[in-house]
Amino acid sequence: MSKLAGPFLAAVLGLSATLAQAVATNDLESTLRQIQSADITYEAIGRLYQMRTNAPNTEIQSEVVRICAASLLYVTRPEVYTSHMRRAVPNVGQFEKALLLPCEKCKGEGKALVNCAKCGSDGNCKSFNCQRGQAEYRGMNGQVSYRPCPACKGAGKCLTCQGGDEVTGLR
Repeated sequence: MSKLAGPFLAAVLGLSATLAQAVATNDLESTLRQIQSADITYEAIGRLYQMRTNAPNTEIQSEVVRICAASLLYVTRPEVYTSHMRRAVPNVGQFEKALLLPCEKCKGEGKALVNCAKCGSDGNCKSFNCQRGQAEYRGMNGQVSYRPCPACKGAGKCLTCQGGDEVTGLR
């Protein structure tokens, strides 16, 4: 059991205030008041969901469904949400997206800059015989020749991060 927190509490308080102004809400309003002041349980969510039909209009019924759905996820009952509640939630895609908190690194994009694993984040070519884009070759007679490095194509930089130390990676 845990106390209702954050957006869930705000939704319950808002709906409770709306119901206080409406007529004939009796049990539904009292259950909402219990939920906002006590530990939220799976049983309390079930009672609230069953009482949704006592709401004075479909808009409030829909809000009760959303509160119950979010509360199920909050009390870590995702299997019940998925198998029973999800199909009852109006605009379910929008509802679920509103519950997600974007990742701080990728800002919800799913990708972010990460250190380049190919060059160790220093931006330089790591080919064995590359020196600033030139590869050293020794002939059979000991003669040394230099040609553009085949790994970096003579750039001297890591081709993965283009010498920038970071690459876009999936999160």
